[in-house]
Amino acid sequence: MNLLGIIYAHENHFAEAIDAFERALKLQPNSARTHINLGNVYVAQNKFQLAENEFRTALKFEPANREASYNLGLVLLWARQTRESRPCWRP
Repeated sequence: MNLLGIIYAHENHFAEAIDAFERALKLQPNSARTHINLGNVYVAQNKFQLAENEFRTALKFEPANREASYNLGLVLLWARQTRESRPCWRP
């Protein structure tokens, strides 16, 4: 399901991508990769709060995941939460 969501997202079929990622999460709710992919789709739709939630969830499962941290930092920066975004880019 995760791969199907990636294909849909690549084709800008965001509703289908979200559905595929949500189905994948029902099978593997602790998949940081799927939460990141879902967050990226939300970013593409300018749904930054939903994206933030997904990136934070991914970091809950994989605290050292640099992609989730970086993407969270970007979302926080776009939301003008500069101070909160800074720790996301620290090694």
